Amino acid sequence: MQKSIVSALAALCAVAAARPAAAQTLPTTPLSVEVRGGAAFPMGDFADERQGNAETGWGYGGNVSLQLNPALALYAGYDRFEFPSDNFEVDLPGNVGDVDGKWIDSGFSGGVKLMLPLATMSRLGPWVKGGVVYRKLGVNLDDERFDELEDELETDPALGFEVGGGLSLPLGPRVAVTPGVRYLSYSADPVDGGDGEVNVSHLTLDLGLSIRF
Repeated sequence: MQKSIVSALAALCAVAAARPAAAQTLPTTPLSVEVRGGAAFPMGDFADERQGNAETGWGYGGNVSLQLNPALALYAGYDRFEFPSDNFEVDLPGNVGDVDGKWIDSGFSGGVKLMLPLATMSRLGPWVKGGVVYRKLGVNLDDERFDELEDELETDPALGFEVGGGLSLPLGPRVAVTPGVRYLSYSADPVDGGDGEVNVSHLTLDLGLSIRF
C-alpha cells in the first residue's frame, strides 16, 4: 500500500515538473503585438495657460516588437492622444474669441526596448525603451461652424523623441500585461501659420496587453 502511494506521488511530481517544461518549449516567433491605452499629462509649454493650455488627456495605440535576443527588441508603433483646451482663439469674420476644443497629438514611433537583468530572475519583467517619434498636432473645435476648417488646423509631421519604462506581467507563455510610463517631446510648426513652434511634451501612464505569436 505504501509502495503504491509513493509511486502515485512520484507520478504526480513527474507530471507537475513536465508541465512547466512543456510550456517553456511552446513554439513562438520573435514577433509580438501590443495594444494599449491610458492617461497623458501635458508638460512645459504644452500645459502653460499662455501657450498650449492643454489639460489631462487620454489616448490609445499599439506597436509591433521584434525580439532580437532575450534582452533586446526593436519596436515600431502608432498612437493618438486627445487633450482638452478652452482657449483656442478664432479670428474669422463674425467669429472672434475663444472656443473650446481639443488638441489631437498623433503619429508614429520606433526604437529599442531593453529587458533589464531582473527580468530573467522575476516574473515582473522590468524593461526600458527609447526611440524617435514622427508626429503631428491638430485641433478639433467644439463648434460645428468650424468643421470645414479641421483639415487646415494641422501641423506638418515633426521628429522628436520618447523614453519610457515599465513591467511585463505574464498571464501565460504568450500573453502579458504591460503597465508603463513614457515621456514624449517634439516641436511642430504652429497651426495658425504664425512664427515660432508649438512645443509638445507629455508624460503618459498606460496599460497594455502584449501577445506573442
